[in-house]
Amino acid sequence: PSSFKNSPPPSIKSGFITSSNSSCLFMNDRAIGLENRVQRLKELLRNKDEQLNQQAEMINQLSKMLNSKFKKRTRTHEIWKHVSHVKFV
Repeated sequence: PSSFKNSPPPSIKSGFITSSNSSCLFMNDRAIGLENRVQRLKELLRNKDEQLNQQAEMINQLSKMLNSKFKKRTRTHEIWKHVSHVKFV
């Protein structure tokens, strides 16, 4: 009847929140907390990913430097093998 139209929804009774609604609010707060935590973890992962990329770049550069030094040493060694029998006066 018309009295139902003006009455508040069943979960709210005269300004008090019933247990089903409070658990809903609790779950909502919990979901928001989890969402915030997920965002923080994503940010941490992005930072770690950046750090790893920087470290990988440094390792690549060091590797190139070592390879070029090794190649120079190898070339010098090969040249020395060819001229080592020559007697320098």
